[in-house]
Amino acid sequence: MKKIFISFCRGGDNIIEQVIKTNLKSDFIHVEIITVEQDTENGLRNDRVYDYAENNGKDGKKKWFLEDRLKSTKSYVDNINEIFELKIPEEKFYEVYKFIENYYKNYNYDKAMKIYKIGDLGLGNKEFIKGSPDRTTTICSHFCFKVIRFIVRNYYKDYDLLNYRVEEIENHYREKLEYITPGHLYNVFRKHTELFG
Repeated sequence: MKKIFISFCRGGDNIIEQVIKTNLKSDFIHVEIITVEQDTENGLRNDRVYDYAENNGKDGKKKWFLEDRLKSTKSYVDNINEIFELKIPEEKFYEVYKFIENYYKNYNYDKAMKIYKIGDLGLGNKEFIKGSPDRTTTICSHFCFKVIRFIVRNYYKDYDLLNYRVEEIENHYREKLEYITPGHLYNVFRKHTELFG
């Protein structure tokens, strides 16, 4: 079995997560990519979680073993995340896996990004977060968007609305250096059941 999933993580009750939820105006404060590669015949597994976050050391990123992530992360333990399979042809798994690995290798977490933004309606921004001018950095939702974009551009070329959504978000980043938020990423793509299984 070879599959790729996207996990939208809901915030908990601690003060920091409550502040993030309030300012993003969404229950979803984080999002991760999960790759599942299992050879049940030979008992081999290579299941990973790709995690970009402020608290993941100097580079702000961590590649977990799936089993460790599921046991140690409250939102997984409490079963409050929303997880979707990203539908790709199984024979294309390694193309997407290679893209994920290369991106993870080359992009560190943007520790200069601003979750607080003075906008038309005051403090906070539910759709986009201001990034730093350094385009070699990323955040969790931008990383996951890039994976979605790679999949859509390569395996969903005939889906006009899906391609339009992807390019709209990409152009917004290019023009304004703003990352899509986890909640907005969820809202844009969750109804595209051709992609989100």
